[in-house]
Formats: sequence, structure tokens, C-alpha cells
Amino acid sequence: MDWRYLAGFFDGEGNINALKVKRWYFFQIRIYSTDKWILEKIVKFLGYGIIYARRRVKHHNVVYELYLTKKEEIKRFLKNITPYLNLKEAQSKYVLENIDYKGLTDENFSKEKFQGFVTRAKLEITKL
Repeated sequence: MDWRYLAGFFDGEGNINALKVKRWYFFQIRIYSTDKWILEKIVKFLGYGIIYARRRVKHHNVVYELYLTKKEEIKRFLKNITPYLNLKEAQSKYVLENIDYKGLTDENFSKEKFQGFVTRAKLEITKL
């Protein structure tokens, strides 16, 4: 396990969420897998994170979710993986620029800009 591997895994199986509670925004990192052991290995590498068994999908019994919710943990995670990200690089940089801002509200945080960095609709499908 290293930061490069983790960046690739996160690019494919994770997301950054801006959660609004009352009028304030908070960030969350979520990484998904049907294999709990890989998320446990990530938690061991990081030294933090919480794993939940969340939902059933058609061909798997359970999808596991690894959550990072503490600001300092999110900052450390993103600072270390951002140089190796592809799909989520711009979004990660945006979070790092805004995470220390006190009182993220609709007046000083653009959820539309945040969400606009990565969408599957923007990805080009190329036939090889």
C-alpha cells in the first residue's frame, strides 16, 4: 500500500462529498468496495477511517464504504494523493483550497463548481 496505489483506487472507487448541514458545508471522503479486506488495509495504512457495510447490490451481498470525515484526516489524505490523481485532481485541489475556510456557506462556496469537476457525462469513451 502506498499513496500512488491509493490515489488510483480512490480515482476509480471513491468520491468527495460536500455535505450541507443547516447552512454550513462539510467535506467527506468515501471509498467503496465489495471486498472489505482492501478497505481494512487502507485504514491500516492511513491510521484512520471508518468502514460501514452499506447496501446490497444485484451480484454482491454488501458494498462496504470507507468514510473519512475529520478535517485534518481529509487534508492529509488529499495532500498525499492529489499529485497522483487523474479524474479527481481538480476537485481535490478545490477542496484543499477551501477546507480551512471557516464557515463554508452558500455565499462563499460554490457547490455547482465543486460538483462540476468530475462527472461521468464529461468523460469521453474511446474505442481502442
